Amino acid sequence: MEQLSLTKQILLTLLDGASELRGMHKNMRLISPFRGITKTPNYYVSLGRLKRRGYIKQINNNYYLTLQGKQLAQHLLVRQALKIKSQRWDGQWRMVCFDIPEKLRRERAALRNFLYRSGFRKLQESVWLTPYDVIKEAVDTWKELGLAPYVRTALIKSLDNEIEFKKLFKLT
Repeated sequence: MEQLSLTKQILLTLLDGASELRGMHKNMRLISPFRGITKTPNYYVSLGRLKRRGYIKQINNNYYLTLQGKQLAQHLLVRQALKIKSQRWDGQWRMVCFDIPEKLRRERAALRNFLYRSGFRKLQESVWLTPYDVIKEAVDTWKELGLAPYVRTALIKSLDNEIEFKKLFKLT
C-alpha cells in the first residue's frame, strides 16, 4: 500500500473515531493506524490547509471533521479499498490473531481500524482474515503500536469453509 500524505492521514484519523485531535499532539500513534504523524511543522501546515479548505474546524485546541471533511475522508477510504481489492489473489489467505491486554485497548482499536481498512474481515473476535497481500504493512503497524508480543500471523492455503469467504471477498 502507498504511504498516505500527512493531510490524508489526519483526515482518516479523525474519521476513525478520534473525533478530536487533542491527543495527537502528545502521542498520535495511540489513536492512529498510520505511521509518521508527529508534532512537526508539516503537521501544523497540514492542519492549516485542512482548516482553510473547510475540511476541519477548530474549537479551542481540538480539531473536528466538518461534513465536507467527512465526505472527503470517506472518499479516501473507498479509493484505498479499491486499490487493495485490485490486487490479484494468489490463492492464499492471510490470518491475523491477537490477544491484547485491556490496558492497551486504544492500541487494539487502532489495530482493528487498520486491519479493516487494509481489507481484513473478522473471522472471530480477535481473528481476522484477508486474501490480500498486506501483511508487511500490518506487521509494521502493530510493531509501531507496541503490539508485536500480542499478535500472530499465518499464511493459509485453504480453509474448511473457503466458499463462504470467497463470497465475502467477492473472489468467485
